[in-house]
Amino acid sequence: MFYLLTVCVKLYCTLYLSIRECLVALMSRFCSRGSNVRLKVTDYHVRCSVVSRYAVTTVQSSVWNQLSVTKEAAFEVDLPSTAFISNFTITSGSKVYVAQVKERAAARKIYDAAKKRGRAAGLVATKLAKAQMLFCLTYEELLPRRLGRYELSLGLRPGQLVQNLTLDVSITEQTGLSFVKVLPLKTSRLLSSTAQGDTEAPASTRVEQNPCCARVHYSPSLQQQSSVSPKGVHADFMIQYDVALRDLMGEVQVHDGYFVHYFAPKGLPKESQTLCIVSGPILPSKSCSRPN
Repeated sequence: MFYLLTVCVKLYCTLYLSIRECLVALMSRFCSRGSNVRLKVTDYHVRCSVVSRYAVTTVQSSVWNQLSVTKEAAFEVDLPSTAFISNFTITSGSKVYVAQVKERAAARKIYDAAKKRGRAAGLVATKLAKAQMLFCLTYEELLPRRLGRYELSLGLRPGQLVQNLTLDVSITEQTGLSFVKVLPLKTSRLLSSTAQGDTEAPASTRVEQNPCCARVHYSPSLQQQSSVSPKGVHADFMIQYDVALRDLMGEVQVHDGYFVHYFAPKGLPKESQTLCIVSGPILPSKSCSRPN
């Protein structure tokens, strides 16, 4: 108890503080120090389903506020340039908050206004003391075909070492898969996917493949994560694959009154070419006119 009184004398330069006041002062000082402590990410999961070149990805991050003070938790997701967000929810206890996706400047303005009113906002959510919060974001994209393959890039940004970190990908193509390849982790955007050569997939990666479906599972241990970076994984998980198009006319898929035509011409010259596609109405008669 002498140590507590000594600390209080040092803080307030008085000998007339009670023991209770000393404890309160020390707790306040401890909490202010805790403001520099990062919140703990207990779980981080990335799940992606690719069906006919269309990818739906869900990123989940569970954050635990181990401190006795309210903290702000940042949730970082690096989206591909062609992707769009279809859902973003925050779960705190038994309450589920569905976020509205706004442009960056508008989102910052709404968040700052909500913060002044003491409310939680989805841009950087406020976490109550000793509370668990789950972030869940879903985005979708149509994979383009470049250099004879499709490429799926999944960002891993937990911000720290995570005890339970997993990535699961399923790829389904009706016409079949010609190959599926997992590249090394891409730790910098300056690195090219084609420049990595035939190096091995990240440690703990498991790939299962059959003619029309493939599954990829990645679950690095804490040691494997620290080997990527002492601050945790901050990289892109890269998967390349191509479909088996046996018909030169490609593949036509029809669903709910809409159709999509996939085709990949072979034997084109390497020089730049202009491809013009002209479509016309489908006539109900047996003899259809071909548009110019």
